[in-house]
Amino acid sequence: MTKKIKITGGVIVAVTVAVLYALHSSNDFQKAYKTYNTLAKKHVEAAYIPGVPDNPVRQKLNGILSQVLARPMSPKERLSLAEQGLAALKEGEKQIDDIGTIGEKVQTAITYMEEKNNSLGVLFSKSQGTRVITLAKEEFGIVADIRGLSYRANFHTAEIFNRIVLDKGELTKAYSSELNSQIPAVEEQFNKRSALYEQLKSVIGRMEKEVSTM
Repeated sequence: MTKKIKITGGVIVAVTVAVLYALHSSNDFQKAYKTYNTLAKKHVEAAYIPGVPDNPVRQKLNGILSQVLARPMSPKERLSLAEQGLAALKEGEKQIDDIGTIGEKVQTAITYMEEKNNSLGVLFSKSQGTRVITLAKEEFGIVADIRGLSYRANFHTAEIFNRIVLDKGELTKAYSSELNSQIPAVEEQFNKRSALYEQLKSVIGRMEKEVSTM
């Protein structure tokens, strides 16, 4: 014998409210993602600025550095160039600082996404939102590592300029030898940052693919 199930008006109302709440929660998450995405793009753009070859500050620093280390000149001229290099480094530091400033906003946006993902109702899976958030955190971590290596590169350059200023424009054989011994470590840092940029591209691609199915 088949037992009939009677659906009352109260049940229909409850189900309707649950569906509307779930839809509203899902919409809130998508809005949170859009806010995050806008900030994340600015974060990534800021991360590329210190390392791109056509960055005017980087071009200026590289030009000064190559001159003071390779071109024959008087101590007075080398001293002047080293001081110009230190001034240019302050501009470079500002560019790297900007990565951190935007990064603080990105962290807040990721936290907000997590809150909205946790509020999704049972009618909607949280797994996709969780995957998006995981990728967002991975992207943030890579950009933070790029920022750290950028500071490190600037610090190494500042050491060179400061040493030349300390030596009153002289570039001693002993210091030249010391710099040559540091080349492998500098190249390793450069390769690490290049690898991070490649990882960043990969994560962004995975994020775009994940979001396209939302």
